Amino acid sequence: MVCLSTMTLREWMVVNKKSRDDVAAVLDVSVVSVGRYLTGERVPKAAIIRKIKAMTQEQVTADDFLDSAKNMAA
Repeated sequence: MVCLSTMTLREWMVVNKKSRDDVAAVLDVSVVSVGRYLTGERVPKAAIIRKIKAMTQEQVTADDFLDSAKNMAA
């Protein structure tokens, strides 16, 4: 499936009325980790990004986290 319209994880959560608790449960991570993904303080590992893509039906992709990774490396 090719999805031409992507959004950030935060945008997806708002549109789909999902809380950090909801997302953490699906991803099998802590609520704190989800918060860190949202603020860019942490970049999810590849396995978590795959879960995010599946959960959001590929509306959120690894691209959402690339800027955070670049900023962390600088």
